[in-house]
Amino acid sequence: HYGGANTNVKLYSYQSKAVAIATTQPTLLAHEVGTGKTFTLISIAMEMRRLGTAKKPMVVVQNATVGQFAASAKYLYPNAKILTIEDRDKTKAGRRAFYSKIRYNDWDMVIIPQSVLERIPDSEERQARYIESKIEEKMAILEQMRESTDSSTSFIVRAAEKEIKELQTEQAELRAAGASKKAERDKKREAMAKENAGVKAREMLDRAVDDVENFDDMGIDALLVDEAHEYKHLGFATAMRGVKGIDPSYSKKSQGVYLKAQSVLEKNHGKNVVFATGTPISNTAAEIWTFMRYLMPAETMKEYGIYYF
Repeated sequence: HYGGANTNVKLYSYQSKAVAIATTQPTLLAHEVGTGKTFTLISIAMEMRRLGTAKKPMVVVQNATVGQFAASAKYLYPNAKILTIEDRDKTKAGRRAFYSKIRYNDWDMVIIPQSVLERIPDSEERQARYIESKIEEKMAILEQMRESTDSSTSFIVRAAEKEIKELQTEQAELRAAGASKKAERDKKREAMAKENAGVKAREMLDRAVDDVENFDDMGIDALLVDEAHEYKHLGFATAMRGVKGIDPSYSKKSQGVYLKAQSVLEKNHGKNVVFATGTPISNTAAEIWTFMRYLMPAETMKEYGIYYF
């Protein structure tokens, strides 16, 4: 048994091994339904806290299972300080208060539904860096296309060139929007400070802005994602267009999870990100490669020549 855990619960050996691995490196738990992923994820988060490798782990679960997961966490660790979202927290004002609880309090574990994770913004700087990496990725693929192009693939090359131009435009707009947003926020802070005529009011305003500003500012230093197969559509550039079984499409929620995972990895020397799913591969090998992109440093994948698909 782990420290603080319910002595009436005994984990299976494969669960204990998963805990040992996941507390030392980014991990994909490909455990089938019914094998105890819930207790495994809870134990990983609590062991990160006990060992000091994480101060505020966040566990992301399906919307419909938040209550059940929280109940399991409280059963397995009766004395743990666990924060989970309530019905009253699902409004705009409620989410603001919930984000404040995350940032300004000490929790053994924060449990949130997927829908709330999607509402937590990412910093403009991180988004800009991501777009820059996507441009580099597409340019590398485009170069591969040009080297092997013929009359049958010239259309594909032109399409790739168009995608790069669109990304460059998006990157410029994002940087401009970030500067504009900062100026507007600073102006608002100044106006509110004058209106309230006090340092305390300004501090409260600063906190209110920070609470919903971006994921990096919330103090989350471990991210555990249940049912991670819902984030398979990370999107990627490839020279293999029109090949059956290869789906380079993306979803916005997957991009958000990727940025948050990168935030945690960067702050923790490439550790403290755990994905769990009973169906890691349902269609093609490209899906396991997508999970590798979530969990492995880009430089490592480039060294092995597997960063581009």
